[in-house]
Amino acid sequence: MGPKELLRIIRFQNAIDELTKTVSKPDMTRAALDTGYYDQSHFIKDFKEFTNHTPSKY
Repeated sequence: MGPKELLRIIRFQNAIDELTKTVSKPDMTRAALDTGYYDQSHFIKDFKEFTNHTPSKY
């Protein structure tokens, strides 16, 4: 695993941690931006790749 892939995984884990802090009303856009994603679609692309689900199904 290269450094870029490792950073993607760490960034994704941080975004999931942010989402679980606000389980009652998760804000995907805010979690994505706060953890270094360029925009929500960038986050959703990684989300689908790492979990095989869309964020709403998760």
